[in-house]
Amino acid sequence: MLTQSDRAYEWFVLNDNDGAAGDESADDADYSTYDTHGFAVDVVTIQHGWARIEPGDTPWDHIKDLAQACIAYKCGFNECGVFIFRAILGDTFSDPASMETITAARDITAILQTERANKILVQGTYITITATPRYIWAAARSGAFIMQNDGRLAEVVANGATWPPSATYGSPFLCRYDFGIVQPDRRGRTGPGTIPGAPVSATGFGVSGPGRTQQLIDGQEIIGATNASLSQVVDGGTPNFLTVTTLDLTTYANGAVILLTNSTGAQRTIRDVVLYGKLVIKTTGTVGFVHDSFVDWDRVEAEGEHVLQIVNDYIITKAQVEKIANWHWKYNKDVRHQYRITKSGAWYHLEPGDTVTLTIGGAGQEENISATCRIVSVQNEGMAGSLGQSTIVLDEIMEGFVYDSTALARFVAASMRGTN
Repeated sequence: MLTQSDRAYEWFVLNDNDGAAGDESADDADYSTYDTHGFAVDVVTIQHGWARIEPGDTPWDHIKDLAQACIAYKCGFNECGVFIFRAILGDTFSDPASMETITAARDITAILQTERANKILVQGTYITITATPRYIWAAARSGAFIMQNDGRLAEVVANGATWPPSATYGSPFLCRYDFGIVQPDRRGRTGPGTIPGAPVSATGFGVSGPGRTQQLIDGQEIIGATNASLSQVVDGGTPNFLTVTTLDLTTYANGAVILLTNSTGAQRTIRDVVLYGKLVIKTTGTVGFVHDSFVDWDRVEAEGEHVLQIVNDYIITKAQVEKIANWHWKYNKDVRHQYRITKSGAWYHLEPGDTVTLTIGGAGQEENISATCRIVSVQNEGMAGSLGQSTIVLDEIMEGFVYDSTALARFVAASMRGTN
């Protein structure tokens, strides 16, 4: 592994698995895992029901969402390569102590931050897992295989062969959860006859006509499955069932990868394969947890509506939604200052997110400012051989935050689409 560094790491790995006669191979070396950077993070205890990083996602995008969901005021790597995460919703949060007092600044500019939200909208994600397992995919209803006149499949699998065959369908074979999902009959009953391919018989079970797909409401998405198993309908019954070689629920959010192998010793005919399990459903957007109680109607009338909307998949509990809304409402309802100052020298030790005290002037002087601020940016510049200078931008912060709101989030549940 190559890392960017100007100094050697304080570790080594001993190769005590050399080959014979002094030959050495990197493949024979001991190996180990180790941290390439340190962590200094707050503990935020919010249990998430279901989270995943999809292929193509960047970890940084998810970290930024986590920071927003925890009201983080410092998130990222410092100059020493340590990852820092400090959050208002931390389990033991208290106002951070001032690192130092900044005095004797020059070129001081102070402005009022008038661009403030006058309406706060926080939306949370609601994740549910269906209470009981159900049929969530069926080969005979997927449209991927040829149906026979009797409404069943006739997939012939030679001994030792796999199904679905990769020569025909490629690899892997993905069973999408939102297609080919079997529902109970019109009277809400389920039973053996609801397996696709089973004829409507005297049992009274079964679905006449094409299988109906799962009806999701607007704002709902299937993001996974759990407690899954595969059911088979094979000529000759249970003794002729194929071996489930692959049942992968984790690689893809919207489907499962399956592969069956015929290890029975003879050619077999598959009539249907059904994926059975519990669906994981995410509800977000216009439904789910919503908090929109904080509105300053006087300011809306005078300034127009300025909405601060906060929504991502890591905001998942009612209490979390309410605390986020309460903090942003308190922060936005008051006018605060932003200061821009210049100091001689390079102030490398200050970083965005640090808390400092800005003192300018004093009692009886033209200026008398003593404010607790959070650093927004530090820009160091200078000519070779000079002390240089640092331009520091600071925001006046809100201290002593306590969640004390009686305004509650509400849950919006949309109606389910009707089925025939």
